[in-house]
Amino acid sequence: MLAPQGGGPSQDELKRVAAHRAVELVRSGMVLGLGTGSTAVHALDRIGALLRTGHLRDVVGIPTSEWAAARAAAAGIPLTDLNAHPVVDLSIDGADEVDPALNLVKGRGGSLLREKMVEGASRRFVVIVDESKLVPRLGASGLAVPVEVIPFGWSLTLRRLRTLFDGVPGFNIKLRTAATNAKASAFDESESKSEPFLTDNKNYIVDLFFEDGIHGDLKLISDDILRITGVIEHGMFLGLASSVIIARKDGVVVVDKAAKPTRLESSSAFIFRSYKLHPRPFVILLTKSQRPAHSSHLISSTQRSLRLRRVKASMGNYVSCTLAGPPGGHARSAKVILPCGRVQRIDGPANAAELMLDAPGHFLVDSRSMHVGRRFAPLSADEDLEMGHVYAMFPMKRVNAVVAAADMAALLMAARKEVRRELGAGARVLPDAAHVSTEVAEGYAPDSEQNAARTSLEEAAEMREFRYRLSMCRSRRPTLETIAEEPICSR
Repeated sequence: MLAPQGGGPSQDELKRVAAHRAVELVRSGMVLGLGTGSTAVHALDRIGALLRTGHLRDVVGIPTSEWAAARAAAAGIPLTDLNAHPVVDLSIDGADEVDPALNLVKGRGGSLLREKMVEGASRRFVVIVDESKLVPRLGASGLAVPVEVIPFGWSLTLRRLRTLFDGVPGFNIKLRTAATNAKASAFDESESKSEPFLTDNKNYIVDLFFEDGIHGDLKLISDDILRITGVIEHGMFLGLASSVIIARKDGVVVVDKAAKPTRLESSSAFIFRSYKLHPRPFVILLTKSQRPAHSSHLISSTQRSLRLRRVKASMGNYVSCTLAGPPGGHARSAKVILPCGRVQRIDGPANAAELMLDAPGHFLVDSRSMHVGRRFAPLSADEDLEMGHVYAMFPMKRVNAVVAAADMAALLMAARKEVRRELGAGARVLPDAAHVSTEVAEGYAPDSEQNAARTSLEEAAEMREFRYRLSMCRSRRPTLETIAEEPICSR
């Protein structure tokens, strides 16, 4: 944390330090999302300086506005677009509001559509703000929550938005004009004679104002707004931010999405309590012959309960374990679960682009990165496949979606089919994983700091939410019926 000296650094200086902290995450060869605004400009200047000195190389940026494109070009940052790079490694941008769950209001400058497209396609989205942008709920600052609409029939769209929030105390709505865009401040009842403000995409902005912020389920409210014909996008960025870097008067604070924030009585002050995260569990399935008798009783009920809670997020590791081989093995190939469910072996060097060309409209993801309830982490087109890893292909329309339990069940089915095909119908586990049974027999309980938790698929099935979904992944022994032979009579 930066400690203030003397009278303390100015707010702009703190923004600059916060932006430089965000730029520390940039690596050579990355595709960057370049933000818009007075805070993001410090990040653009810093990236340009690092490129000029040679500390960064082969970095390209996707600007979120015409302003960002001009500023990045002036800083010497090579530019590209989402057509050439549909997956962005890192986006750095500011925000107009941040709530305790790291949901954002953005786009008061008018660039919300491009910002959401670029930052929604990012593997990691880092937000830079000062502490004045912290609010107890979105819209609570009294400033605008922007909605981008098409110019055709804009007054009808505005009336439908007003009807949607009819009855909400302190709600107001107004078309943004060129004269009011510079401030996008609190609601002004005076009618401006200025022309409507135009976004970079030549659309209009309708500003929503809430006296006490937006109450209710933000996801449902978001869906209701987007269902109105004529609405293109709104300025609520829900669940997109990976980290928020806050420039405070007493220094700079970094808050990750995994941390759990607690709101204080003051609406603009937060305490962020970081909870230590356990390493991703490693799932190994033992056969009855490998599992020692009464092994489940050698682990305390508390440890067992903790492991069962982790199983829900670990199915991607189970797929990798099943198909790719045990840790420490010398894997000579990568495997890809194709959209049809077939498993393809890749024995030589290959990158994601080659596979995506064979399956247009699909993206590639490493199964080890998949966790139920988390967003997919697609591979960039030029990313090489690693030997020993297992990858899966999903439709491009789900690139910004979260991993569902049904996705994991489908991968498990493909993995089990491949194991049976390679090792025979009786094979249920990795042969090299048998040494784990010895550790369990000796009462070995791995420490969460050093070893990943090991548990069985049978234990996972005890969880009520997985009982149905995993049941279809279990192997079933076919029932064989005797075939009665009949003599063939020749005529």
